[in-house]
Amino acid sequence: MLQSGKLKLQGLHRCIEEIVFSFTYPRLDMEVLKHMNHLLKAHFCVHLKTGRVCVPIDPNHYEDFYPTAVLTLSTLLEQLNIGGLKVEGDNEWDRTSLGK
Repeated sequence: MLQSGKLKLQGLHRCIEEIVFSFTYPRLDMEVLKHMNHLLKAHFCVHLKTGRVCVPIDPNHYEDFYPTAVLTLSTLLEQLNIGGLKVEGDNEWDRTSLGK
């Protein structure tokens, strides 16, 4: 049985969506799913081994993102200490490079 033009077109759109999903969706391995300390659990959590802070990436500027330049916990603490005492109404993250 032949498909009508509309059904065929819908099938092609679905096929394209599946291909895009298969090749562009982030892949999660079993270790990511089993361990709670993985970076994908939440923004601004800290990776136990590297000390790097998990930050969201702007998809429009992904080419400007350098994983090795991501803020570390020790650098974050230094920035907070250098920033001085907290002023009322001031957010602590505004005194760090996370607030920029």
